[in-house]
Amino acid sequence: MVENEADTHTTDKAYDSDEKETEFNWSSHTQGLLLAAFFIGYTLGNIPAGWLADKLGGKWIIFGGACGSAILNALGPLAARSSVALFFATRFLAGISEGFIFPAVNTMVNNWSPVNERTRMMTFIVAGMAFGPAIGQSLSGIICANLGWPASFYFFGGLTITWAFFWAVTTNEDPSRHPFITRKERVYIETRRSKRSGTKKVPIRSILLSLPCIAFCVVLFGIPGFVYFCLACSLPIYFKHV
Repeated sequence: MVENEADTHTTDKAYDSDEKETEFNWSSHTQGLLLAAFFIGYTLGNIPAGWLADKLGGKWIIFGGACGSAILNALGPLAARSSVALFFATRFLAGISEGFIFPAVNTMVNNWSPVNERTRMMTFIVAGMAFGPAIGQSLSGIICANLGWPASFYFFGGLTITWAFFWAVTTNEDPSRHPFITRKERVYIETRRSKRSGTKKVPIRSILLSLPCIAFCVVLFGIPGFVYFCLACSLPIYFKHV
């Protein structure tokens, strides 16, 4: 989702090194907390999301996460003008909402992709996760400069809610229940996708302690995770004051 990009430019506007009068006189520490609020919520949202998606289905978990994030982002300007605590809460809850999306995506991919096409499908999804912020950062800067910072929250909130309803109308949980899919395509997917293990116990401890899992977490936390999001959040502020 690209609506989180609006927050970076809002906190950028909050503090002016030339001490000019601005709408928000937030310190660098406060800005850091507000930027961190989303990611704290996002991390926590991931924890129950996969289990819920398996129980309730990925379609509606994704829909609910997108709608929740869109509404909370649209409320961002009102919350920011009310109090720092309320703005922090909306960013935190928006993070939780978006945190539900990606684990549910894995459930949908499992339902819809033949095993031999799963890597290709995930490649498109992950590429979209990188492409979205790239476009969002550019657009939010233009919107803030021309229409004011609240417009960025409203624009991306509205865009996300529109996408969510399009998703709800055109997507189905499983190929067998989709009204528009052909019988040939349905049979092709259902005979080539992976089978669920049912009641088989997942060896969580063994997975977490395995070297491939540890290596993956370390690498993902590095350049794609920590470094990328530090740069994405900090560069607009840096370029404003450099």
